[in-house]
Order: sequence, then structure tokens, then C-alpha cells
Amino acid sequence: MSNIARSMALILFLTALSLVAGGNGTRINIDENPVCTPISSQRVLYLWKAQTHPLAHSAKMVKSQELVSLGIDQQLAASIAEDEKSTHYQGTTWARDDNMMAVDRVLTQPEVLEVVGKILLAFANRQVNKLEPDSNESFPGFQHNNLGALPIVLVNNPTHFIIERVIRRRYLTQVQEFFDQHPHLLFGMQLPELFTLDVERAITYVKITAPEKLKAQVTSVYRHIENLKTTTPNASQFKFPKPSFLLDNYVKENLDRLTPGTTDPEINILALCGRYLKTLATYDPSEAQARGHQLTPMIARALIYVYTNVMDEQGLPVGADYLDIFNDFLADSCLLTNASILLDGLKSLQSASSYLDNAAFKQELIRASPYLPPLLKSLTDSVTSVETMLVSLSQQLQNNLRTHLLFDANQQFSPRWFVRSKHKASNPTQPGLIIKDMIAQREALPDAQKFKDGSITDPFGLAWAIISGAVPQENYPDVADLFEEFYNNDGQLFIPMGNSGPNEHLMRANNGYTLWPDKILRCGIALMDMYNTTDDARYLSLAQKIHDKVSRLENFNEYYLKDPATGLFVPSGAENQGWHVFTYYQLSDMLENSSIEK
Repeated sequence: MSNIARSMALILFLTALSLVAGGNGTRINIDENPVCTPISSQRVLYLWKAQTHPLAHSAKMVKSQELVSLGIDQQLAASIAEDEKSTHYQGTTWARDDNMMAVDRVLTQPEVLEVVGKILLAFANRQVNKLEPDSNESFPGFQHNNLGALPIVLVNNPTHFIIERVIRRRYLTQVQEFFDQHPHLLFGMQLPELFTLDVERAITYVKITAPEKLKAQVTSVYRHIENLKTTTPNASQFKFPKPSFLLDNYVKENLDRLTPGTTDPEINILALCGRYLKTLATYDPSEAQARGHQLTPMIARALIYVYTNVMDEQGLPVGADYLDIFNDFLADSCLLTNASILLDGLKSLQSASSYLDNAAFKQELIRASPYLPPLLKSLTDSVTSVETMLVSLSQQLQNNLRTHLLFDANQQFSPRWFVRSKHKASNPTQPGLIIKDMIAQREALPDAQKFKDGSITDPFGLAWAIISGAVPQENYPDVADLFEEFYNNDGQLFIPMGNSGPNEHLMRANNGYTLWPDKILRCGIALMDMYNTTDDARYLSLAQKIHDKVSRLENFNEYYLKDPATGLFVPSGAENQGWHVFTYYQLSDMLENSSIEK
């Protein structure tokens, strides 16, 4: 038992008396050969006080509690599996999702702190730690150095990943059917054992076989098929087995930088490190000190990467974030989201700086000194403590954010989606045809110029600007007006999806406008922060309306499409999306606490 678990044991015992009993989950360690240990995080999480508040009787709130518990057991997977069901992101954990899902209400749970600590160490183990000047071809910043780059996604449970990507997505049966039809293309090769089994036996086999052995078998089949594509006469006449996008990159060892043009893994991990250490320190300062020293090299390198490759001459981070679906459009843009999340991270790290290793941090900066941009170089030479450096960086970023993204030239509050930059990404990925069509339609609307130059408001980015403390309190009423407008527009944003499947007709009918619950829920969370600061009932009322709107949505899907015939929203994308589940859980708790305290 860890120190944090011991220090909270009595509290957990008392809390468990009021919890609804749940089945045992499984915590999966992030490594190549995971060890499963029974836990029951449903008994660890605090449930809302169902006896004292009518909101707690909501079926969706109870369901969110169950899914949060499962999501913790599954190491904050982007979409949460129930029972034997698999989900789109089974067996993977994503830097962006981890930061979005580690909301305050969840992060204060000891079980979650253990999970997040392991996730952060897993990312640290995959970080680029070599100094290789001119090695970064994606983001040509100062000296083009990849030092500090972090993965976008990790396979945190290879067993679940193989079951989902090889078996349930039919790569296994495609391979079997292909070579049954064309046995001569095996050229005497014996299919690996996994590919000789039916689906049920294959699932059992995957569960009892070492992940590295499974990966070797999948890789051998994949490479043989790829070779056939280039060496077989008339290869175009064959329908070769096609792995999913994630499986293809898993075999190619290319998951780390899965979405070129996306610059936020380092930003999100920095923010998560800060909030993780702050929360851990409230329970066990000695453990926070130990873990902070472990994470210091990763934090320093990630900071070096961001300021070397991602920050532009305006002092803002460049590149797409959750909108990497059309990152070619945003590759030369400084987004309010990325800037605000980075600011939140710098401030969190600043408040937790006493738990970092000053000497190790400084050593990383000195090692990279010949390749640092002027700002970091000057701070490295003149500043002795990490805290002082972080204070300087956060103050500069907040000033730049307000100057370029929150206020106009006349000092009027005018929050933007983004500003263009001279700092461009090389070879950004191109969107699919349907997304290109939607962008063309969007650019035909009356406010097309504002869309192109980023002067429209992104409410999700504005919510993060509130959370990071970038928005002055006197502008809270203006923020509420913009959130109210967003709410009245049904929380829809221009986020076209190319993989909308059977709902493509709805995607086209809505011209690419979709409702992502986590985006409007984050506005609700920001409103509650505003309410807790000012006690203005308007902010509480709007947060409640947002919660009610999302509560009426069916399930916890990735996004929703409005059916013009009925006016109802149709669940679309991945089921049990972690962003949706965890932000809904957070806002529910904030509202319930406000009803008790006020």
C-alpha cells in the first residue's frame, strides 16, 4: 500500500459506508506485460449525496459514476469499455484525453492519483531525451530539435488493444479469408498461431499470451501482406486485408506522433503534471516530493520542446489541438485552447515547484543550452530557481494571451479562436473529402472572413482561459454572454467528422456542425469557477441549464448530430467517451456542492 493510500485509509473506510456497492474492476499497469490486480474503484469514489439532493437521482449521473470508476480501472482510456464490450480506443491512453479527464473531482481520489502517476511515468519513459539538432521536420522552430517530444498516444494494455484492433475489427478474419482464397500467396509460410484460431479461441489465446509475442505475430503477417502488395503481379485485383489506422501505426512503431500538426501532447502533459503534484501534495507531501523528483526531467524537457519548437514570435503556441481533423487549416495558428492549457500548466507547476528537483531541472536546461531559444537561454543563465522561471514564463504567456487572443487593439474584450502565425508546420495532414466539403461550405457563410482569420469566439478555448485565470474578473459578464449564446445555439460547433458512418447524412444535413458534450460542459465548469469567485447567481443558473441540456442527451457518446426531422440529437462517434463522462461528473459534483454550501 502506498503512502497516499495509507494516509487516506480511514477516510475511504468512512466514505465506503455511504457508497453503492459495485463489482470489482481491474487496474492495468502500463507496461508491455501488464499485471492485473483486483480493485474496486467504485468503492473508492465518493458518490453524490443521493439522500440530500434531487439531482443525484438522475440516471445519467449514476451512470457517469459507474463509467468514471471503470475509466479509472482502464487507465483513463479515451472511451470506456463495459463488461466484455470493446470500444474504439480500447487499450490506449492519450496525452490530451488524460489531461481532460483528470478533472478536480476525480483527481482528488487516491486511486486516480496512483493511476495518473503511472501514466505520467509511462509517458516519461517514451520521451525523446537525445539532443539532435535539426531533427524536427514537423515544426521548424529554433534549431529544429526533437528533445522533449512526448507521445500523443500509448498502448497501455496490449492485450485489450490486440483484441480490439486485430480480432473485433476483423483483421484476423480478413487475413484468414484472404489466404483461404489465395493460399499460393503464402509462398510456403505458415500463419502464426493467432491467425489459425476462430474468434472465440483467438480471444482466449490473446489473454494468455505475452504481448510481445502477439505483436511479433501480427507484425510478421502485416509485413508479408505489405510485401505482397509490391511484388505480386496484378496486385490491384486483390482485396488485401486492411488493418485499422491505429493497428497500422502500432505495427510501424509510429503511434508516438500519430497526428502530424498536433502540438499539444507536451502542453497537456505539463498541465497534468502540475495539477497531479499539487493534489498529491495535499495528501502526502513526501510522496509528492519523491514523484516530483522522478518527473522533473520529463517536465524540463517538455518545456524545452514547447519553447523550442511550438512557441512563435508572438510568444504563443502554434498548431492544431483537438481540431487535428483539419489541422492543415490550423497548422499556422495560435489557438486559444493550447495557450490557455499551457498557462494552466505553468501556473500549476509554479505552485508545485517546491516538489521539483531544481538541480535536475537546471541540468536539462544547461545540457540543451546551445539549442535553446533566446527566452529560455536568458532565463537559464539568470534564474536560479525553477519557481522563478515558471513565474516569468506564466506572466509572459498570460500577457501575450491577453494581448493577442482575448483583447483587441483598443483593449476591448474580444476573445478569438486563434491568430495566424509566421511559424508554420511542414506537411500538415490533409482532411478527408467530406471535411473538405464542409470547410468549403463553412467558408461560403456570411462570417467566412472571421472564420478564416480566427476572430470568431471558441467557447471551449474561452472556458480554458477562465480556468487558467487569464480572463480578468471584470470581464466575466462578457464571458457569460458568449456562453449564453453558445448554449442558445444548442452547443454546436463547426467540427466536421469524416468517419460519421451511418450518420453521414446527418453530418451533411448539419453542414459539419456537431455537439460535443465535453466542450459545453467545460463552459459549465468555467461558469462554476466564476460563480464561486463572485457569487453571481447568473453564472450558477447558466451552468445548471448546461448540465440539464447534456443530461437530456442519450448515453455518453463522443459527439451528437441534430436530426432536422425531429430536432433531437443522435448519438454518434465513440461510445462512453471519457471527455464526456468525466466532465459531466465534474460539473454534476460542482452543482451539487453549490446547492449544499450556498
